[in-house]
Amino acid sequence: MWCKLSRENFFDEFQMAGVAAEHNEIYLELTPENLSKALKTAQNAKTVKIKLTNKHCPCLTVAVELPSLSSSSRIVMHDIPAGVIPRRL
Repeated sequence: MWCKLSRENFFDEFQMAGVAAEHNEIYLELTPENLSKALKTAQNAKTVKIKLTNKHCPCLTVAVELPSLSSSSRIVMHDIPAGVIPRRL
């Protein structure tokens, strides 16, 4: 399955540091079920942050800030293993 996400449809804020301004895309391979499970926890979230990280292997890290009854909130982290596809491909 191939999917292209436009950042304007999903994010109010967006930061990207790439190789150069004209090459500001990152292509990833991941298991859709893993992403779906991580995003299910974000249904009632205050904020959701998605980052490309390197934790023993490349990961798409999803940090979900959930509301709570007290003044503090809970943050749930999901690390989704991802393969980074080289630009040349």
